[in-house]
Amino acid sequence: MAWLRPYAAKAKVEHEFDVDHLNIYVTFRFAMETTSNPLAEEVDHDVMPPLAKWLVEADDVVKPVSASAWQDAWTLLLTVPEIEGRPDRVTLAYGYLRIDDEYEYEGPHKDLRITWDKQWEPWGPIVSVELPPVYTTRVFSAGPEPKG
Repeated sequence: MAWLRPYAAKAKVEHEFDVDHLNIYVTFRFAMETTSNPLAEEVDHDVMPPLAKWLVEADDVVKPVSASAWQDAWTLLLTVPEIEGRPDRVTLAYGYLRIDDEYEYEGPHKDLRITWDKQWEPWGPIVSVELPPVYTTRVFSAGPEPKG
């Protein structure tokens, strides 16, 4: 019975390493509420959950999220600074609050909800999948290499 599922309990998390930071893409199953004025002529994605509620672990080291930006109504980009190299494992959790170097679950934030006004609340850390690297020097060919 698919209709018994929580409305926005699903999200796909993907990451890419970029020189000295991680880009983490959170793609939600349903469109999220990203603006306080959806009828505006130019949409301003001003509804944003606090950065401090995101908990990122890269190779079991807790890292802060320094920036976030909506890419569209389904995808949120999070930036994690000061990453030395490509991590083997990345997890993302939401709803935590740092108290005396310990993290306690505080619950979801009112600004992270789908357009049907249901809050998104993951049930635990989500393992991120690494995006394949993009090489701009790659040459694509429709056939075999020319013999020369």
